[in-house]
Amino acid sequence: MNKQNNIIIIGDVHGCINTLQKLYLKLKGYNLTFYCVGDLIDRGVHSKEVVDFCIRQNILTVIGNHDFWMIESVDNYQNEYSVSQWLVPFGYNTIKSYLDISKYSKSDSSTMFSEFIKEIKNLKHYHFIKSLPFKIEVNNVIITHSGIAEYATEEEDYLCNYEPCIKFENKIQIYGHDHKREVEYLKGWYANIDTSCVYGNKLTAVVVDTENALITDIIQENFAD
Repeated sequence: MNKQNNIIIIGDVHGCINTLQKLYLKLKGYNLTFYCVGDLIDRGVHSKEVVDFCIRQNILTVIGNHDFWMIESVDNYQNEYSVSQWLVPFGYNTIKSYLDISKYSKSDSSTMFSEFIKEIKNLKHYHFIKSLPFKIEVNNVIITHSGIAEYATEEEDYLCNYEPCIKFENKIQIYGHDHKREVEYLKGWYANIDTSCVYGNKLTAVVVDTENALITDIIQENFAD
């Protein structure tokens, strides 16, 4: 096996910075390029720290549906409905990692959101997430957030797929999104590496031989917030 053809891919992080940092320490010794299947933010409480960590460590990431929804809300900040679609179910935890939201009343939510926008733009986090691709291909490995299914007609279909992904000849799809307790790996076809970290389970990374489209190692870290 040629080490030059190997990469590391990390599953959905969802703001779990302590778990990510502990997993990263286990992975550094491999001395390989790092990738992630997206959903850096939301649900967990340390979204800001996760985004900052991925930028500093040059973790190459595809965009996840939660990352995408945040960008859509920021880009349509004058549309209250669009903002609420992200903010109410998911966004408050992410905003709390950037701002002290106790300073804002419910009637002042628009000011809070404006301050959040300023903060993520000042930190370059908005620009980082906005620039994330929907798909990364490395030799015979295809990385997306939720897998490419038969019905996919545009790249946004890679964000929230729950259907079986396409079996590409001599390639493997690596994705997350549909959280499981353990890695789902079908050799020569796909691997779902979202192992429910933010739900108290564990964060998973896989070492992938990109020439032979094979997972050669699975490294995990139990949830630590």
